[in-house]
Formats: sequence, C-alpha cells, structure tokens
Amino acid sequence: MRKLLIISHYKTLKQKQRILLLFFLVFAIGAKAQFGGCYTAVQLKDRLLPTTTLILNTGNDEFDENFEAGMKKYWTHTRFRFVDRKEFDLHLFESEYSFIKPYNESHATEYGGTKFSMLGLFFAEAYETKGEQLIASALIDELNIETKTSDADYRAEHLAKFMNDFIALRFSGVLAPSCSQVKSRYIDYFNKANPRVANKTLYINKQYLSSHLKESTIEKMYAGKFKIVSDEDITNGIADEREDACYLLSISSFRKYTFIVDFATGDILYAIEHSRGVGLNKRDFQYLNLKLGLTKK
Repeated sequence: MRKLLIISHYKTLKQKQRILLLFFLVFAIGAKAQFGGCYTAVQLKDRLLPTTTLILNTGNDEFDENFEAGMKKYWTHTRFRFVDRKEFDLHLFESEYSFIKPYNESHATEYGGTKFSMLGLFFAEAYETKGEQLIASALIDELNIETKTSDADYRAEHLAKFMNDFIALRFSGVLAPSCSQVKSRYIDYFNKANPRVANKTLYINKQYLSSHLKESTIEKMYAGKFKIVSDEDITNGIADEREDACYLLSISSFRKYTFIVDFATGDILYAIEHSRGVGLNKRDFQYLNLKLGLTKK
C-alpha cells in the first residue's frame, strides 16, 4: 500500500530551505550507510569471513522462505543459519557471529525526520548501533509500496544477492577506501549503459502506476520492451531465473534510486540516484532511454 506524503506544513520558502539544509547536512554524514559500512577489505576478510552469520526469522513465512532461497543461491562469504529470536539474542555480543536482521535507521529528509526500514548485516559489537557501522544493507521502498522490510517478500531472494555483492565489491577494490565515497562509487559502478538491458523485457510492478504514471504514459516515454506485472510475476521471474527479462526496482527511502535487476543472475544491470522525489515518473523513463542508449522506433 502506498504511503501518503503530506508536505503542506512547509508554509514558507525559508522553512523549506532550513529543512533542506538539515537534510543535506545529515545526508552527508549518513550517506555512507545506504549500502554498507566503512569496514575495509582487510577488516572484512579478518573479521567477517571466520564468522557464522545468524539470520533472524522475521515471522513472515514468504519473506523468510524467499530470503533463505536467496542466501542458499547467492551467499558466498560466511556460513549461515536461520534462528529464532531467542537464539539470535543469545549470541548478540559474541564475535564469532555476524547478524542479519531488519532494522530502522533515522534520517532527516526534505519531508522531515523519519525512520527507514532496511535489512542489515552487522558485526556483534556493531549491532544496534549507528548505520555507518553496518557491514552491508539492503534498502526498502518504504515511502512508496513497501512499508516495512517484510513487504519486500516478493523480491527477498535478491536482497541476499545485493548484500553479498556489496561485500564482494569491497573486496575487489572497486569501492573507494574512503567512507564518504562508498555510496557514490557504488552507484557510479552501475550507472552506465548496459547492452544486456536492450535485449530484455523490462518488468514494471503495477503498484508503481498512479494517476500521474499510467501504462500509456510509459508506452509513450520508454523506448524498450516492457510489461506491467504483479509482485507474484517478479517472484516467479526471480525463482525461474528468466533470461529474457529484467525488472525495474524503484526505491524511495531517504534517497530515491532506480535499479534495473536481472532475473537470471540477480545482477544490478543499471542504477541511478535521483536528487529528490518519491516513486516513478515519466522523466525517469526519459532518463533511462538516454542512459541506456535506447531510441523510440
């Protein structure tokens, strides 16, 4: 269900400017936590690889089942097992474990201060601490169609893939050692034309449609092949590893991102960070055409 954003309390330009200034200041401090923390490759190899990762069962059967399938398919860094809350809490401060669980992180945005849901991987001593101490995280589309982590159950397999790949990029040296540059390097790595997209049908979740973005609008704006689908279609595409399609993932959290994700591999084929906004709009599809080199026939 979509969240309604009420911004009528911005009565004057000066009020809005003050909130935007607060947003940019806090964002500059907390941006590094959006996809993962500041641990170096050496620290991750020394401290993460020897651990067993405990994954908290959320109680949402579909989320837990899909996320477990994703961990079995994609996770390469540690041993892992799924546990209940009692066992999870029992080992919280034991260094031989790392931990995956949903958590909330507070950020100031142009809409005011808000807590955002994510899925995070932590070291024991970093558990329940500030976001910049995360090992890796997966974002939730909280301001749009996912009000909490378990609402991402239809794509939970790929949450495991995203966190696994962030760590792999850390190991590879692609991401800058500077903590302040991690986010920008991560987005830049995927922000380029990818020929794999042009040959695939782009699945677009019907929940992204609105009075401002109709299927007919996308047909006019987007130059590639696309199909409007349900959550179930995306779940099945991931499970079946469809080679002829990919899916659009819009994230509206403390920043707005657009990703294109491959069904067959779980790879991010394209990513962009937007300056502001919630949900998709026609300009997003215009920009996809430009960046992906697609032209209307």
